[in-house]
Amino acid sequence: MKLHILSMLLYVALGSTVFGEEPLRIVATGGRMGHDFSGPISSAAAFRHRTPHVLGGPVAKIQIGFMNWSHSYTAEVVSTNDITIEYAWLERESTGQVVPLTFSGNRQFVMPANSLDAYFPADVIDSSVWTGSSPAQDEVFWVNIKGSMPVGSVVYTGTPATWSGAKFITYDPANDPGTYDTTGSVPAISGSKSYYKGIPLVFAGRYSEPGHLSVIGIGDSISQGSGDTENPVPVISGFGFFSRAALDENGSHAIAFFNLTRHGLGSSAWNSPIRMPQFLPLANVLVEELGTNDIGTNGTGDTDALKARLAGIWTRARNAGVQSVLRTKLLPRTTSTDAWASKDGQTPNTGWDDGGKRDIMNDFFDTEKSGGAIDIVVDTLDAACDPTDTHYWQSNGTTRYFTGDGTHPSPAGNAAMGIALRAALLTLAVDPSAPPATPAGLIAIAASTNQINLSWSGAAGADSYTVKRGITSGSYTTVASNITLTSYSDVSLSPATAYYYIISAVNTNGVSADSAEASAATIDPNAPPAAPTGLTATAAATNQIDLSWSTVADADSYTVKRGTSSGSYTTIASNVTVTSYSDIGLSSATTYYYVVGAFNINGAGADSAEVSAATTGGAPAIDTNHIVYSDNFESYPTNSSYSASVTLYKFDRTGIYDDTFNAGVTNPFGSGNQYASSINGGGTLYFKTVSLSAGTGLSTYSFDFYDPSEFTSSSATYFGLGTDDFGAKTYVAWAYMNGTLSLGSETVQESGSLPTLSADRVYTVYMLCNTSGSDQTIGGTSTVLANGHVALYFYDHSTMSLIDAGQYSSSNTSYPVPNVFVVNRNYSSSDGIYYVDNFVQTDDLLTIATGTSTPTPASLSFAYNNGMITIGSADLTDGATHTLQMKTNLTDAVWTDVKVTSGVSSVNWTITPENDHAFFRIKSQ
Repeated sequence: MKLHILSMLLYVALGSTVFGEEPLRIVATGGRMGHDFSGPISSAAAFRHRTPHVLGGPVAKIQIGFMNWSHSYTAEVVSTNDITIEYAWLERESTGQVVPLTFSGNRQFVMPANSLDAYFPADVIDSSVWTGSSPAQDEVFWVNIKGSMPVGSVVYTGTPATWSGAKFITYDPANDPGTYDTTGSVPAISGSKSYYKGIPLVFAGRYSEPGHLSVIGIGDSISQGSGDTENPVPVISGFGFFSRAALDENGSHAIAFFNLTRHGLGSSAWNSPIRMPQFLPLANVLVEELGTNDIGTNGTGDTDALKARLAGIWTRARNAGVQSVLRTKLLPRTTSTDAWASKDGQTPNTGWDDGGKRDIMNDFFDTEKSGGAIDIVVDTLDAACDPTDTHYWQSNGTTRYFTGDGTHPSPAGNAAMGIALRAALLTLAVDPSAPPATPAGLIAIAASTNQINLSWSGAAGADSYTVKRGITSGSYTTVASNITLTSYSDVSLSPATAYYYIISAVNTNGVSADSAEASAATIDPNAPPAAPTGLTATAAATNQIDLSWSTVADADSYTVKRGTSSGSYTTIASNVTVTSYSDIGLSSATTYYYVVGAFNINGAGADSAEVSAATTGGAPAIDTNHIVYSDNFESYPTNSSYSASVTLYKFDRTGIYDDTFNAGVTNPFGSGNQYASSINGGGTLYFKTVSLSAGTGLSTYSFDFYDPSEFTSSSATYFGLGTDDFGAKTYVAWAYMNGTLSLGSETVQESGSLPTLSADRVYTVYMLCNTSGSDQTIGGTSTVLANGHVALYFYDHSTMSLIDAGQYSSSNTSYPVPNVFVVNRNYSSSDGIYYVDNFVQTDDLLTIATGTSTPTPASLSFAYNNGMITIGSADLTDGATHTLQMKTNLTDAVWTDVKVTSGVSSVNWTITPENDHAFFRIKSQ
């Protein structure tokens, strides 16, 4: 105790860290236990390995350990063959420096068969051998190995390593390139076989200061990442929500993670393990997620036995020096009759239902937390489960938080759960008797001519922060202390002056080391604004890319420039006064390049760094100059009673069109078409129309439709091409209802087949009509479209993947070339439901729809303008309470109350839409 007090006094007096050597800990991401193998090796008896690892804090010493064992579903599996490490080396990404790994001074080391050792550590590498600054948090180090094994043997492998440059291959030793201790990718080797997993290893070492997390994960396939490895995005820390939690959303602020998870692992595997517990002293935090396999698919497991085994794991970890134990909630396990598209279609397995064994265990975790056996119960259910009942998976449209087996989180679910786990980990203060960790991520940004704003990441164990400033680099004076936030605004500065900053963290045990320096210069009042930063480009549709960037101090407006090749731009927007812009009217599946500049009274500043994005793939690469109608915004009424003067203004990415409903138009699909014979017991059909382009070549029309399963005999979508008197003569037409697409009267199918479509799914339809007078090849394809013929392409609206395509013509050859395109939507039900589609856009649009229905109200109106929808009715019952209700899918079990008004006969509600389609109704009581 006296020595500790003396050390702390010395620490405060010297203003730098003074403490004994830190214990051996996990200090980087990407370490993993073996859970698979490559082999038996027939002739390719050599291997090369290269995997990346990110430091979880400043490191004084590094010691890599290698393994020669694996874990089956139930027990550790000893290797029956030796594995020889012939060369191993560390490669520092930031500098390209290479340092050999040795074993008692030797490069070669044989990991013996049948060993009880968990891992074989290489010699310690001290930070003094690295040129430049000492290894720090977020630095990437690559572990490289060249090894061999006897023919007929196996080499164990661990979790995936898919970061660019990662590699694990086996090959014939005769083809060895003979170059080692190199940087960069593994050279091409003739006859090699590539695997997506690497040799098991642990990235251990000693931090240069206390207070940093060293985390071990114990769990089954849910935390290992089954269901996440399909994610094509490389993740440097590994797959699964456990590994994803090692890095923040920007891939930085790393936490050191070691993965002991295994597909199929049960808690009984920890009854008498030999090797796995040897890793526990390397951690100060345990994340445990067992129990799914113990309960079993149909609830056959013993919860009392499971409780005892889990409590034993927590005790064993604490006895090994683990300071904090985190436990996750057990996720749902369900079957489904509709591929998990809805909550109603799901059924929890036996033991996984309300009050079942899953609930018993989740309640047990809460109880153990209150008793101190667990430090944190991580509620991963909020991220992946139905918000109304956590026994079911979320089913909110196309973003699925689970895979199709009802057991494992999907990439989206793992990402969301990883955020929850990371947030819980960052609340922990390990090594509580130590000073706080060094603050990281310090950023200085000029806010005005006399103000600079600072921000940084929270340091583990910090109670407050101290800010120091200097007018030269390396020399500072304290300007603020006892700051409890992770930001500070330094004011009353001189204009056009550079300032330099560092921060330190403080707690009752002392002061951390100073952060890395950050600098910024206050704004020169006579200079143009700085170049914008943080520019991002995101594809929003087949023809739209959304841009956003950070605010630039002293900027009055922004200029957006676009190019189709890197480095060459044309101004597409100026005097933009917000920090976002939607670029529309683009070609599908095309990459665009952008820069943004800021402007003020002093002139234009420098351009931002370039970003690029590619629009999503759409229909074939059609000449967009011939697109005369694009139905991107629509709202279709039920049994509308329009006069000819009612006009809808629609923005179609190429211009403004007046689409007028034509009163008196009936049965454009022919009197013999069953879908046009009766709508809701009668009524007149009205259509959106637009004249066909008079230009030559292929004229293109696009629209989308959604056929809800709740609507049966009274719902249909009609579309087709006609002549000027299309009420009497339809050229070619289709009707769609309840998953069935039917040909209109006198419409002939020339090629392809009518697709079978699904209700409750949005489709985008591209209709191509050849009016050129000669055969035409459809752009981007080898398909020839005859003159006077029509091609129809069906795409999935969310993924823009092609469903089906075909060509059509009219059986009445006397019909002239069509010059009118018509679309009708008729959706209704006994509940007076109205469907509004594609209204979440950034463009101004006015869409008015009224109609009759039973029960009351008899009409609804919709107006969309500048991101807001106004919904109204003039047929309400006086004195009643009227509730506007909404669903995004008719399969949702519950209507959501959006607005409530009482005692009126008419009302207008304004809402901000959160989705691109919705169903509305008014409930009067």
